Amino acid sequence: MNEHEVQLRAAHDLVSKLYSQSASYTNLIMVAGYAGVIAFWSSLVHRLPQVIFFLAGALIISSLVIFIVWDLFKMISSNLAIRRIQSSIEGAQAGPETMQRFQAAIRESSATGAKLWPWFMIPAVITGVGGGLVLLSYFVFRLVEQAI
Repeated sequence: MNEHEVQLRAAHDLVSKLYSQSASYTNLIMVAGYAGVIAFWSSLVHRLPQVIFFLAGALIISSLVIFIVWDLFKMISSNLAIRRIQSSIEGAQAGPETMQRFQAAIRESSATGAKLWPWFMIPAVITGVGGGLVLLSYFVFRLVEQAI
């Protein structure tokens, strides 16, 4: 294996590890957050006014759907990018040109995800936090009401 092949393999391994670690951590935090909020929300079905219950539920579930759509998009676009990268370097001789094509394909894939990320994550965060704030506001209102 020559120097360029070693560099190409190292770059590929690094990208794979970074993406895997980042995606795993984000998914763990999001799934744990959704599970906790949905469990809490569903346990309040008989304690909340219907309007509050349904408003909070609609916001939380909207956030979850947006997150799932984003994750599906990432999965599909990542698989397509990997196929493009493989086809661009498959059969090519190891060398600077192959490494440049590999790096360009990685940059293009990352740039697309970075451009689209705010369009999914901002609405997911706003609706998820909004649902939590609806529940919190109701509890604060009830607490103040009982204190008076």
